[in-house]
Amino acid sequence: MISALQCGINALLIFSDSQILTNLVNSRGRHLEIAVLLNLLSALFTAVEFKFIPRLVINRADLVARQALCLMYQS
Repeated sequence: MISALQCGINALLIFSDSQILTNLVNSRGRHLEIAVLLNLLSALFTAVEFKFIPRLVINRADLVARQALCLMYQS
């Protein structure tokens, strides 16, 4: 999030495979130190949205990205 701020990005859509964390952040939870930190950082943006994405979906996306990188470096 800090890198996004430094690049002048003012809106983020953040995907996480931690449903507990996304629920805490979206409800402005104060139970975990990380949720508090993410809420403080979120206030620096005009729009930030945290969405849960199942680990299986992330694993598939990661596999596709790795395959694409391999193809790029083979040519």
